[in-house]
Amino acid sequence: MSKRVFNEKEIEHARDMDMLSYLESKGETFTQTGNYYKHNEHDSLVICPSKGYYVWNSHGGRERADRSCIDLAMAFFNLNFSEAVTDILEHSNVKKIDRSRESVHRDFSYEREIKESHDTTSLKQYLSGERKINTWLVSELIEKGYIAQDVHRNVVFKWFDPVSKKSIVGASKEGTQILPIEKRIHPNRKRFKQIISTGNHGFYFDIGKTASIDKIYFFESSIDAMSYLTLKIDQGSQDIHNARFLSMEGLKVVTLIENYKLLENKLGHEIEAHVCVDNDMAGHQFFHSLENYNFIRNGKPMLKNDIPYDLVIPKTAYQLFKKTAEEKGIDWTWVAAFQKVETNFSKSGKNASEENFHMFFDEREQLSEEQAAFMCAEMIENHTELNGQVNIRSIIRRQFPETKDFTTVVQLEKKLSYYHEKYEGNWFQVSERIPKDWNDVLVEKHIQKNDFMIEPRNIMSDEESFSDRRIRAARIEYLEGH
Repeated sequence: MSKRVFNEKEIEHARDMDMLSYLESKGETFTQTGNYYKHNEHDSLVICPSKGYYVWNSHGGRERADRSCIDLAMAFFNLNFSEAVTDILEHSNVKKIDRSRESVHRDFSYEREIKESHDTTSLKQYLSGERKINTWLVSELIEKGYIAQDVHRNVVFKWFDPVSKKSIVGASKEGTQILPIEKRIHPNRKRFKQIISTGNHGFYFDIGKTASIDKIYFFESSIDAMSYLTLKIDQGSQDIHNARFLSMEGLKVVTLIENYKLLENKLGHEIEAHVCVDNDMAGHQFFHSLENYNFIRNGKPMLKNDIPYDLVIPKTAYQLFKKTAEEKGIDWTWVAAFQKVETNFSKSGKNASEENFHMFFDEREQLSEEQAAFMCAEMIENHTELNGQVNIRSIIRRQFPETKDFTTVVQLEKKLSYYHEKYEGNWFQVSERIPKDWNDVLVEKHIQKNDFMIEPRNIMSDEESFSDRRIRAARIEYLEGH
Protein backbone atom coordinates (compact mmCIF):
# COMPACT_ATOMS: atom_id res chain seq x y z
CA MET A 1 0.00 0.00 0.00
CA SER A 2 1.32 3.41 -0.97
CA LYS A 3 1.96 6.07 1.59
CA ARG A 4 -0.11 9.25 1.40
CA VAL A 5 -1.05 12.28 3.47
CA PHE A 6 -4.54 12.29 5.00
CA ASN A 7 -6.63 15.23 6.10
CA GLU A 8 -8.21 15.43 9.56
CA LYS A 9 -11.65 14.29 8.37
CA GLU A 10 -10.24 11.16 6.75
CA ILE A 11 -8.28 10.25 9.87
CA GLU A 12 -11.31 10.87 12.07
CA HIS A 13 -13.49 8.79 9.76
CA ALA A 14 -11.01 5.89 9.82
CA ARG A 15 -10.55 6.11 13.58
CA ASP A 16 -14.32 5.96 14.22
CA MET A 17 -15.08 3.09 11.85
CA ASP A 18 -17.02 0.20 13.34
CA MET A 19 -14.21 -2.18 14.31
CA LEU A 20 -16.28 -5.37 14.15
CA SER A 21 -17.68 -4.60 10.68
CA TYR A 22 -14.20 -3.67 9.44
CA LEU A 23 -12.65 -6.97 10.51
CA GLU A 24 -15.63 -8.97 9.27
CA SER A 25 -15.31 -7.28 5.87
CA LYS A 26 -11.76 -8.64 5.72
CA GLY A 27 -12.88 -12.20 6.44
CA GLU A 28 -12.37 -12.37 10.21
CA THR A 29 -15.03 -14.24 12.21
CA PHE A 30 -16.35 -13.69 15.74
CA THR A 31 -18.61 -15.30 18.31
CA GLN A 32 -21.04 -13.17 20.30
CA THR A 33 -21.17 -13.42 24.12
CA GLY A 34 -23.56 -10.90 25.60
CA ASN A 35 -22.49 -7.45 24.41
CA TYR A 36 -19.05 -8.68 23.37
CA TYR A 37 -17.60 -10.40 20.29
CA LYS A 38 -14.63 -12.77 20.61
CA HIS A 39 -12.41 -13.54 17.65
CA ASN A 40 -12.74 -17.22 16.75
CA GLU A 41 -9.01 -17.76 16.26
CA HIS A 42 -7.51 -15.15 18.59
CA ASP A 43 -9.97 -15.67 21.45
CA SER A 44 -8.24 -13.03 23.60
CA LEU A 45 -9.33 -10.34 21.11
CA VAL A 46 -12.69 -8.97 22.26
CA ILE A 47 -14.69 -6.15 20.64
CA CYS A 48 -17.56 -4.28 22.23
CA PRO A 49 -19.35 -2.52 19.30
CA SER A 50 -21.93 -0.83 21.50
CA LYS A 51 -19.23 1.06 23.41
CA GLY A 52 -16.77 1.31 20.52
CA TYR A 53 -13.66 -0.31 21.98
CA TYR A 54 -11.61 -3.48 21.77
CA VAL A 55 -9.35 -5.36 24.20
CA TRP A 56 -6.60 -7.76 23.15
CA ASN A 57 -5.45 -9.50 26.32
CA SER A 58 -2.48 -11.51 25.09
CA HIS A 59 -1.14 -9.42 22.21
CA GLY A 60 2.64 -9.24 22.67
CA GLY A 61 2.36 -10.71 26.18
CA ARG A 62 0.35 -7.76 27.50
CA GLU A 63 -3.04 -6.16 27.18
CA ARG A 64 -3.98 -3.68 24.47
CA ALA A 65 -7.16 -1.62 24.82
CA ASP A 66 -8.32 1.23 22.60
CA ARG A 67 -11.31 2.91 20.96
CA SER A 68 -9.59 3.51 17.61
CA CYS A 69 -10.16 1.33 14.55
CA ILE A 70 -6.79 2.59 13.29
CA ASP A 71 -5.00 1.21 16.34
CA LEU A 72 -6.78 -2.12 15.90
CA ALA A 73 -5.81 -2.35 12.23
CA MET A 74 -2.18 -1.55 13.03
CA ALA A 75 -2.04 -4.18 15.80
CA PHE A 76 -4.01 -6.94 14.05
CA PHE A 77 -2.52 -6.68 10.55
CA ASN A 78 0.91 -5.33 11.56
CA LEU A 79 0.45 -2.13 9.55
CA ASN A 80 1.94 1.30 10.01
CA PHE A 81 -0.35 4.30 10.53
CA SER A 82 -0.59 5.27 6.85
CA GLU A 83 -1.25 1.70 5.73
CA ALA A 84 -3.94 1.23 8.39
CA VAL A 85 -5.84 4.40 7.46
CA THR A 86 -5.64 3.56 3.75
CA ASP A 87 -6.90 0.01 4.30
CA ILE A 88 -9.85 1.14 6.44
CA LEU A 89 -10.93 3.82 3.99
CA GLU A 90 -10.70 1.39 1.06
CA HIS A 91 -13.35 -0.80 2.72
CA SER A 92 -16.31 1.41 1.79
CA ASN A 93 -18.81 -1.06 3.21
CA VAL A 94 -17.48 -0.54 6.73
CA LYS A 95 -20.00 1.40 8.79
CA LYS A 96 -19.43 3.89 11.57
CA ILE A 97 -19.91 2.69 15.12
CA ASP A 98 -23.53 1.60 15.65
CA ARG A 99 -24.24 1.94 19.36
CA SER A 100 -27.75 0.54 18.96
CA ARG A 101 -26.24 -2.91 18.48
CA GLU A 102 -26.22 -3.36 22.22
CA SER A 103 -30.01 -3.50 22.34
CA VAL A 104 -30.13 -6.87 20.58
CA HIS A 105 -27.65 -8.43 23.01
CA ARG A 106 -28.62 -10.32 26.13
CA ASP A 107 -27.06 -9.51 29.49
CA PHE A 108 -25.27 -12.27 31.35
CA SER A 109 -27.60 -14.67 33.11
CA TYR A 110 -26.04 -17.37 35.27
CA GLU A 111 -29.18 -19.50 35.20
CA ARG A 112 -29.31 -19.37 31.40
CA GLU A 113 -25.61 -19.96 30.81
CA ILE A 114 -24.87 -22.57 33.51
CA LYS A 115 -26.66 -25.80 34.30
CA GLU A 116 -25.40 -26.91 37.70
CA SER A 117 -25.21 -30.49 38.87
CA HIS A 118 -25.88 -31.62 42.43
CA ASP A 119 -22.92 -33.98 42.07
CA THR A 120 -19.48 -32.52 42.92
CA THR A 121 -17.43 -35.73 42.67
CA SER A 122 -15.50 -34.77 39.52
CA LEU A 123 -14.90 -31.25 40.84
CA LYS A 124 -13.42 -32.52 44.10
CA GLN A 125 -11.32 -35.17 42.41
CA TYR A 126 -9.89 -32.65 39.98
CA LEU A 127 -9.23 -29.79 42.39
CA SER A 128 -8.06 -31.79 45.42
CA GLY A 129 -6.91 -35.05 43.86
CA GLU A 130 -5.13 -33.77 40.76
CA ARG A 131 -4.43 -30.12 41.54
CA LYS A 132 -3.69 -30.82 45.26
CA ILE A 133 -5.84 -27.95 46.53
CA ASN A 134 -6.74 -28.13 50.22
CA THR A 135 -9.87 -30.29 50.64
CA TRP A 136 -11.30 -28.03 53.33
CA LEU A 137 -10.91 -25.00 51.06
CA VAL A 138 -12.66 -26.77 48.17
CA SER A 139 -15.56 -27.81 50.44
CA GLU A 140 -15.89 -24.27 51.80
CA LEU A 141 -15.95 -22.74 48.33
CA ILE A 142 -18.69 -25.17 47.30
CA GLU A 143 -20.73 -24.65 50.46
CA LYS A 144 -20.56 -20.86 50.25
CA GLY A 145 -21.46 -20.74 46.59
CA TYR A 146 -18.19 -19.70 44.97
CA ILE A 147 -17.73 -22.80 42.81
CA ALA A 148 -19.95 -25.56 41.41
CA GLN A 149 -19.94 -28.50 39.00
CA ASP A 150 -22.06 -28.31 35.86
CA VAL A 151 -23.88 -31.15 34.10
CA HIS A 152 -20.86 -31.65 31.82
CA ARG A 153 -18.57 -32.22 34.83
CA ASN A 154 -16.81 -28.88 34.39
CA VAL A 155 -15.73 -26.79 37.36
CA VAL A 156 -17.66 -23.50 37.36
CA PHE A 157 -16.02 -20.48 38.99
CA LYS A 158 -18.67 -17.86 39.75
CA TRP A 159 -17.78 -14.20 39.28
CA PHE A 160 -19.64 -12.12 41.84
CA ASP A 161 -20.02 -8.37 41.60
CA PRO A 162 -16.81 -6.97 43.17
CA VAL A 163 -18.68 -4.26 45.09
CA SER A 164 -22.08 -5.60 46.10
CA LYS A 165 -20.93 -9.25 46.21
CA LYS A 166 -24.54 -10.28 45.56
CA SER A 167 -25.18 -10.74 41.82
CA ILE A 168 -23.20 -13.10 39.58
CA VAL A 169 -21.75 -11.03 36.72
CA GLY A 170 -19.81 -13.74 34.93
CA ALA A 171 -18.30 -17.19 35.15
CA SER A 172 -15.42 -19.29 33.92
CA LYS A 173 -15.39 -23.03 33.32
CA GLU A 174 -12.59 -25.57 33.38
CA GLY A 175 -12.95 -29.20 32.35
CA THR A 176 -12.12 -31.97 34.78
CA GLN A 177 -11.41 -34.45 31.97
CA ILE A 178 -8.58 -34.40 29.42
CA LEU A 179 -9.94 -33.85 25.92
CA PRO A 180 -9.03 -36.15 23.00
CA ILE A 181 -6.63 -34.43 20.61
CA GLU A 182 -9.23 -34.25 17.83
CA LYS A 183 -11.60 -32.28 20.09
CA ARG A 184 -9.07 -29.68 21.22
CA ILE A 185 -9.19 -26.10 19.96
CA HIS A 186 -5.39 -26.01 20.26
CA PRO A 187 -3.20 -29.14 20.55
CA ASN A 188 -1.70 -27.98 23.85
CA ARG A 189 -5.04 -27.03 25.42
CA LYS A 190 -5.82 -30.33 27.11
CA ARG A 191 -8.97 -29.27 28.93
CA PHE A 192 -12.12 -27.43 28.02
CA LYS A 193 -12.01 -23.78 29.14
CA GLN A 194 -14.57 -21.05 28.71
CA ILE A 195 -15.10 -17.51 29.97
CA ILE A 196 -18.62 -16.07 30.05
CA SER A 197 -18.49 -12.43 31.06
CA THR A 198 -19.62 -8.97 30.04
CA GLY A 199 -17.07 -6.85 31.87
CA ASN A 200 -13.65 -6.54 33.47
CA HIS A 201 -14.43 -8.89 36.32
CA GLY A 202 -13.00 -12.17 37.58
CA PHE A 203 -13.42 -15.03 40.03
CA TYR A 204 -12.62 -13.97 43.58
CA PHE A 205 -13.16 -14.86 47.23
CA ASP A 206 -12.39 -12.97 50.41
CA ILE A 207 -10.57 -14.18 53.52
CA GLY A 208 -11.77 -12.15 56.48
CA LYS A 209 -14.36 -9.41 56.46
CA THR A 210 -14.51 -7.35 53.28
CA ALA A 211 -14.47 -4.09 55.23
CA SER A 212 -11.06 -5.00 56.68
CA ILE A 213 -9.34 -6.12 53.46
CA ASP A 214 -5.89 -4.57 53.07
CA LYS A 215 -4.47 -6.82 50.34
CA ILE A 216 -5.60 -8.09 46.94
CA TYR A 217 -3.76 -11.03 45.39
CA PHE A 218 -4.05 -11.08 41.57
CA PHE A 219 -3.59 -14.36 39.63
CA GLU A 220 -3.73 -15.54 36.04
CA SER A 221 -6.12 -18.38 36.91
CA SER A 222 -8.60 -19.47 39.57
CA ILE A 223 -6.57 -22.64 40.15
CA ASP A 224 -3.49 -20.55 40.97
CA ALA A 225 -5.46 -18.44 43.47
CA MET A 226 -6.66 -21.56 45.29
CA SER A 227 -3.18 -23.11 45.13
CA TYR A 228 -1.55 -20.03 46.64
CA LEU A 229 -4.00 -20.04 49.55
CA THR A 230 -3.45 -23.78 50.05
CA LEU A 231 0.30 -23.19 50.36
CA LYS A 232 -0.31 -20.43 52.90
CA ILE A 233 -2.66 -22.65 54.90
CA ASP A 234 -0.19 -25.55 54.82
CA GLN A 235 2.50 -23.27 56.20
CA GLY A 236 0.25 -21.76 58.85
CA SER A 237 0.90 -18.27 57.55
CA GLN A 238 -0.83 -15.43 59.39
CA ASP A 239 -0.58 -12.84 56.57
CA ILE A 240 -3.61 -14.08 54.61
CA HIS A 241 -6.22 -12.53 56.90
CA ASN A 242 -8.26 -9.69 55.43
CA ALA A 243 -7.37 -10.39 51.81
CA ARG A 244 -9.09 -10.81 48.46
CA PHE A 245 -7.89 -13.50 46.05
CA LEU A 246 -8.83 -12.62 42.45
CA SER A 247 -8.23 -14.37 39.15
CA MET A 248 -7.94 -12.14 36.08
CA GLU A 249 -8.28 -15.21 33.81
CA GLY A 250 -5.17 -14.15 31.94
CA LEU A 251 -2.95 -11.08 31.99
CA LYS A 252 -5.41 -8.19 32.00
CA VAL A 253 -4.22 -4.78 33.08
CA VAL A 254 -7.71 -3.27 32.89
CA THR A 255 -9.15 -6.00 35.12
CA LEU A 256 -6.46 -5.48 37.73
CA ILE A 257 -6.68 -1.69 37.75
CA GLU A 258 -10.49 -1.57 37.81
CA ASN A 259 -10.88 -4.14 40.59
CA TYR A 260 -8.17 -2.51 42.65
CA LYS A 261 -9.73 0.94 42.36
CA LEU A 262 -13.27 -0.34 42.96
CA LEU A 263 -12.34 -1.96 46.25
CA GLU A 264 -10.07 0.89 47.31
CA ASN A 265 -12.84 3.43 46.68
CA LYS A 266 -15.40 1.29 48.48
CA LEU A 267 -13.29 0.72 51.60
CA GLY A 268 -11.55 4.09 51.72
CA HIS A 269 -8.20 2.83 52.95
CA GLU A 270 -4.85 1.64 51.60
CA ILE A 271 -4.74 -1.74 49.88
CA GLU A 272 -1.66 -3.63 48.72
CA ALA A 273 -1.77 -5.13 45.21
CA HIS A 274 0.14 -8.45 45.16
CA VAL A 275 0.86 -9.59 41.61
CA CYS A 276 1.03 -13.41 41.64
CA VAL A 277 1.29 -14.09 37.88
CA ASP A 278 3.36 -16.81 36.22
CA ASN A 279 7.14 -16.82 36.36
CA ASP A 280 7.62 -16.46 32.60
CA MET A 281 8.31 -13.72 30.07
CA ALA A 282 4.67 -12.61 29.80
CA GLY A 283 4.26 -12.55 33.58
CA HIS A 284 7.34 -10.40 34.11
CA GLN A 285 6.40 -8.03 31.32
CA PHE A 286 2.91 -7.71 32.80
CA PHE A 287 4.28 -6.85 36.24
CA HIS A 288 6.66 -4.24 34.86
CA SER A 289 3.88 -2.68 32.77
CA LEU A 290 2.01 -1.96 36.02
CA GLU A 291 4.83 0.32 37.11
CA ASN A 292 3.35 2.88 34.69
CA TYR A 293 0.36 3.24 37.04
CA ASN A 294 0.24 5.01 40.39
CA PHE A 295 0.38 2.51 43.24
CA ILE A 296 1.94 4.91 45.75
CA ARG A 297 -0.21 5.72 48.77
CA ASN A 298 1.02 8.13 51.44
CA GLY A 299 4.55 7.67 50.18
CA LYS A 300 4.37 3.86 50.39
CA PRO A 301 4.50 1.52 47.37
CA MET A 302 1.39 -0.69 47.29
CA LEU A 303 2.45 -2.79 44.26
CA LYS A 304 4.12 -6.05 45.35
CA ASN A 305 5.93 -8.69 43.29
CA ASP A 306 4.60 -12.10 44.31
CA ILE A 307 5.69 -14.04 41.22
CA PRO A 308 6.38 -17.65 42.27
CA TYR A 309 10.05 -18.47 42.83
CA ASP A 310 11.13 -15.20 41.28
CA LEU A 311 14.27 -15.19 43.42
CA VAL A 312 15.16 -18.85 42.91
CA ILE A 313 18.34 -19.64 40.93
CA PRO A 314 18.84 -22.96 39.10
CA LYS A 315 21.51 -25.04 40.82
CA THR A 316 23.73 -25.52 37.73
CA ALA A 317 23.58 -21.80 36.90
CA TYR A 318 24.41 -20.87 40.50
CA GLN A 319 27.48 -23.12 40.46
CA LEU A 320 28.59 -21.64 37.14
CA PHE A 321 28.16 -18.06 38.38
CA LYS A 322 30.21 -18.75 41.50
CA LYS A 323 32.99 -20.48 39.58
CA THR A 324 33.25 -17.84 36.84
CA ALA A 325 33.07 -14.90 39.23
CA GLU A 326 35.78 -16.39 41.43
CA GLU A 327 38.07 -16.76 38.42
CA LYS A 328 37.52 -13.11 37.45
CA GLY A 329 37.54 -11.75 40.99
CA ILE A 330 34.08 -10.18 40.79
CA ASP A 331 30.74 -10.44 42.58
CA TRP A 332 28.79 -13.43 41.18
CA THR A 333 25.44 -11.77 41.93
CA TRP A 334 25.90 -9.36 39.03
CA VAL A 335 26.33 -12.25 36.57
CA ALA A 336 23.19 -13.86 37.98
CA ALA A 337 21.30 -10.57 37.66
CA PHE A 338 22.21 -10.25 33.98
CA GLN A 339 20.98 -13.74 33.11
CA LYS A 340 17.82 -13.25 35.18
CA VAL A 341 16.92 -10.02 33.33
CA GLU A 342 17.89 -11.32 29.88
CA THR A 343 16.31 -14.79 29.91
CA ASN A 344 14.71 -15.41 33.33
CA PHE A 345 17.03 -18.46 33.47
CA SER A 346 15.28 -20.02 30.45
CA LYS A 347 17.08 -23.18 29.32
CA SER A 348 16.43 -22.28 25.69
CA GLY A 349 17.86 -18.79 26.12
CA LYS A 350 14.57 -17.20 25.04
CA ASN A 351 14.51 -13.49 25.78
CA ALA A 352 12.40 -12.44 28.77
CA SER A 353 13.19 -8.75 28.78
CA GLU A 354 10.46 -6.23 28.03
CA GLU A 355 13.20 -3.98 26.61
CA ASN A 356 14.54 -6.81 24.40
CA PHE A 357 17.83 -6.60 26.28
CA HIS A 358 20.37 -9.16 25.07
CA MET A 359 24.13 -9.03 25.56
CA PHE A 360 25.31 -12.40 26.83
CA PHE A 361 22.75 -15.13 27.62
CA ASP A 362 20.11 -14.54 24.95
CA GLU A 363 19.92 -17.30 22.30
CA ARG A 364 20.67 -14.73 19.59
CA GLU A 365 24.18 -14.33 20.98
CA GLN A 366 24.82 -17.99 20.08
CA LEU A 367 27.03 -18.58 23.09
CA SER A 368 27.14 -21.51 25.43
CA GLU A 369 26.13 -20.76 29.01
CA GLU A 370 29.77 -21.05 30.07
CA GLN A 371 30.91 -18.62 27.35
CA ALA A 372 28.11 -16.19 28.18
CA ALA A 373 28.94 -16.25 31.90
CA PHE A 374 32.62 -15.66 31.18
CA MET A 375 31.95 -12.74 28.82
CA CYS A 376 29.52 -11.22 31.31
CA ALA A 377 32.02 -11.54 34.15
CA GLU A 378 34.74 -10.02 31.98
CA MET A 379 32.48 -7.09 31.08
CA ILE A 380 31.68 -6.52 34.77
CA GLU A 381 35.39 -6.64 35.62
CA ASN A 382 36.17 -4.05 32.94
CA HIS A 383 33.43 -1.73 34.19
CA THR A 384 34.28 -1.92 37.89
CA GLU A 385 35.45 1.46 39.13
CA LEU A 386 38.24 2.16 41.64
CA ASN A 387 35.77 2.36 44.52
CA GLY A 388 34.57 -1.17 43.71
CA GLN A 389 31.22 -0.05 42.25
CA VAL A 390 30.11 -1.60 38.96
CA ASN A 391 29.07 0.96 36.34
CA ILE A 392 26.02 -0.94 35.11
CA ARG A 393 24.76 1.94 33.00
CA SER A 394 27.91 1.95 30.89
CA ILE A 395 27.44 -1.78 30.18
CA ILE A 396 23.80 -1.30 29.17
CA ARG A 397 24.84 1.59 26.94
CA ARG A 398 26.75 -0.85 24.76
CA GLN A 399 23.38 -2.08 23.44
CA PHE A 400 21.44 1.19 23.83
CA PRO A 401 23.96 3.94 22.97
CA GLU A 402 21.50 6.59 21.79
CA THR A 403 20.22 9.32 24.08
CA LYS A 404 16.65 8.57 22.99
CA ASP A 405 16.92 5.21 24.81
CA PHE A 406 17.56 6.86 28.18
CA THR A 407 14.28 5.60 29.70
CA THR A 408 15.09 2.06 28.60
CA VAL A 409 18.56 2.30 30.13
CA VAL A 410 17.16 3.52 33.44
CA GLN A 411 14.57 0.70 33.52
CA LEU A 412 17.21 -1.95 32.87
CA GLU A 413 19.55 -0.45 35.43
CA LYS A 414 16.73 -0.58 37.98
CA LYS A 415 15.96 -4.25 37.22
CA LEU A 416 19.59 -5.38 37.28
CA SER A 417 20.22 -3.53 40.55
CA TYR A 418 17.06 -5.00 42.10
CA TYR A 419 18.08 -8.62 41.49
CA HIS A 420 21.72 -7.93 42.38
CA GLU A 421 20.64 -6.50 45.74
CA LYS A 422 18.29 -9.43 46.42
CA TYR A 423 20.96 -11.99 45.60
CA GLU A 424 23.62 -10.10 47.52
CA GLY A 425 21.28 -9.86 50.51
CA ASN A 426 20.82 -13.63 50.50
CA TRP A 427 17.14 -13.35 49.50
CA PHE A 428 17.36 -16.31 47.14
CA GLN A 429 17.07 -20.07 47.03
CA VAL A 430 18.96 -22.57 44.87
CA SER A 431 16.88 -25.33 43.28
CA GLU A 432 17.09 -27.97 40.57
CA ARG A 433 13.98 -26.62 38.85
CA ILE A 434 11.89 -23.45 38.92
CA PRO A 435 8.10 -23.96 38.85
CA LYS A 436 6.17 -21.66 36.53
CA ASP A 437 2.98 -20.95 38.48
CA TRP A 438 1.55 -21.38 41.98
CA ASN A 439 -0.15 -24.66 41.15
CA ASP A 440 3.18 -25.99 39.86
CA VAL A 441 4.67 -25.07 43.24
CA LEU A 442 1.87 -26.84 45.09
CA VAL A 443 1.98 -30.01 42.99
CA GLU A 444 5.79 -30.10 43.16
CA LYS A 445 5.59 -29.77 46.93
CA HIS A 446 3.42 -32.86 47.10
CA ILE A 447 5.76 -34.80 44.78
CA GLN A 448 9.09 -33.73 46.21
CA LYS A 449 7.92 -33.19 49.79
CA ASN A 450 10.67 -31.16 51.44
CA ASP A 451 12.81 -30.51 48.36
CA PHE A 452 11.01 -27.21 47.73
CA MET A 453 10.47 -24.27 50.02
CA ILE A 454 7.12 -22.48 49.84
CA GLU A 455 8.92 -19.21 49.10
CA PRO A 456 12.53 -17.99 48.98
CA ARG A 457 14.07 -17.60 52.41
CA ASN A 458 13.68 -14.36 54.35
CA ILE A 459 10.35 -13.69 52.62
CA MET A 460 8.19 -15.94 54.80
CA SER A 461 8.18 -16.36 58.55
CA ASP A 462 9.49 -19.54 60.11
CA GLU A 463 6.27 -20.32 61.97
CA GLU A 464 5.40 -23.96 62.49
CA SER A 465 2.49 -25.23 60.40
CA PHE A 466 -0.92 -25.59 61.95
CA SER A 467 -2.43 -29.02 62.29
CA ASP A 468 -5.37 -29.72 59.96
CA ARG A 469 -7.80 -29.33 62.85
CA ARG A 470 -6.31 -25.99 63.86
CA ILE A 471 -6.39 -24.81 60.23
CA ARG A 472 -10.10 -25.52 60.03
CA ALA A 473 -10.80 -23.81 63.32
CA ALA A 474 -8.72 -20.77 62.41
CA ARG A 475 -9.90 -20.37 58.82
CA ILE A 476 -13.50 -21.48 58.48
CA GLU A 477 -14.90 -18.33 60.07
CA TYR A 478 -12.86 -16.14 57.75
CA LEU A 479 -13.96 -17.36 54.31
CA GLU A 480 -16.74 -14.89 53.79
CA GLY A 481 -19.74 -16.11 51.84
CA HIS A 482 -22.31 -14.30 49.74
